[in-house]
Amino acid sequence: MVKNLDQFFELFEAELRTNSELTGYHRFTNSEKMYDFRKAYIKQRMQYVVDNVSKPNSKIWDVGCGFGTTSILLALLGHEVVGTTLEFYYNSIDERIKYWEQFGDLSKLSFAYENIYTQDHREDEFDYVIAQDTLHHLEPFSDAVHIIYKTLKKGGELIAVEENG
Repeated sequence: MVKNLDQFFELFEAELRTNSELTGYHRFTNSEKMYDFRKAYIKQRMQYVVDNVSKPNSKIWDVGCGFGTTSILLALLGHEVVGTTLEFYYNSIDERIKYWEQFGDLSKLSFAYENIYTQDHREDEFDYVIAQDTLHHLEPFSDAVHIIYKTLKKGGELIAVEENG
């Protein structure tokens, strides 16, 4: 059972060594030269998300979830998570779920291939919305912020992590 990011990261690194699609995406297990930098980069960003999801058993929307790594981690930590993406990565998520189910309960995890601008969103649904390396893709930005704001419960929070700050 995964209880923290360190445990997750050990299993994640093992997964990366057997999944070439993920290895190329995260780029730290396939390059000894980049290993320390890329691992620290990814782990620090994920720790930031974990540290800022302070309410237990939260409902979270991981907008632009890519391969679903952060969504999987948060679900293993007990949160209800909806990951959405428009990327081709979506087709790889089922394989990842099979891997991660052996390490904890993923029954509160779901993924959808959707465009946030064309979907109906329920108001006041999420405690947190996570936009990790995603905000710079959302255009028009003001519409995206309005959608995210609308979906947050009163007192809900947007956790944004962007590559270039």
